Amino acid sequence: MSLPAMVLRQVQTVSNKQLSISAMSSRIIAQSILWFFLLFYYDAYGTITENVVESIFWDGIGAYIPVDRQIIQKKLDTWYDSDEKICKVAPKLYLPETRVFPNDLNESQHVVFIAPAYSKLNDFQEMHDPCLSLDGIELTVTIPLLTDDPKGHPKYALALGQFYKQDRGDLAKPNLVYPYIPVEEITMGNNTFIMKNGSDVLRLTFQKFTDPCEPPSPVVLHEFDEFAKQEFHFGRPEPHFSICDGLTINNNYCSTAERIRCLVHRSSPNICQTSWNVLDRKVCKSSLDVTNITSGFRAFMYLPDEPLVTIASQTVRAHFSIGLKFPCIDA
Repeated sequence: MSLPAMVLRQVQTVSNKQLSISAMSSRIIAQSILWFFLLFYYDAYGTITENVVESIFWDGIGAYIPVDRQIIQKKLDTWYDSDEKICKVAPKLYLPETRVFPNDLNESQHVVFIAPAYSKLNDFQEMHDPCLSLDGIELTVTIPLLTDDPKGHPKYALALGQFYKQDRGDLAKPNLVYPYIPVEEITMGNNTFIMKNGSDVLRLTFQKFTDPCEPPSPVVLHEFDEFAKQEFHFGRPEPHFSICDGLTINNNYCSTAERIRCLVHRSSPNICQTSWNVLDRKVCKSSLDVTNITSGFRAFMYLPDEPLVTIASQTVRAHFSIGLKFPCIDA
């Protein structure tokens, strides 16, 4: 996609090659970091209405790791297994024919996206339930940059999991499509992230250029604004609306869940999560390295059994709105 003339004028000193690489990298980074969204539902007349379901604060770093393209395609071919007696067909997801990160990947590679972060939900704060912690450190893992047509533009992602510390309780958060996975330990410091579960260990080191913030170039900021709201995330076949059962509070999340629960069930698994209303956004340069990862976490993330190299990363700190789109892909 060509950049508007206004942006091109801002980067006249950048060569065409550098501009292309910067634009592509920033667009890909922005698409995958933002995995929170507005809720869409069809009303009685078949039109689409937008509803803000929940706001979330997110402060973290996202990075891409090269993986084997064939292994990822096998996962996409079987990403949804229905346990219902009535068979439901999941939307087909593809790896794009046009290679992502063409200057960093070969034809046999795709990427997995990992994002350690601190996040906090706002809509349930009045509950004061010690078994329902609404803030904490998490690690999100997705297969980004997917299409609904091999020749199409990447705008979908498949959520593999969101790890959290298990003592936060089984109901980690009001969850939409990300599979929540408890682990024994998960910590995040100024430049390290550590996650442990049994004998499995993941250790990341990173650097955030946030104090003071070293912002991306004008091209990066333009790509962030233009593409950040376009990626749709698949994962769980249905949202975790059962968290609202028996609650006495009547917040926006639960009232909206009650209104659209049947419609969402009818569309499942063709539902996806998306984001909107980005407020107080702060985007800065960053770097991230995988310094230690054992076989269990490596296999879960489809990472190769070799030294890992991240090819792009970026820090984002912002408030978002979260929600759903259904059906996500037109039949």
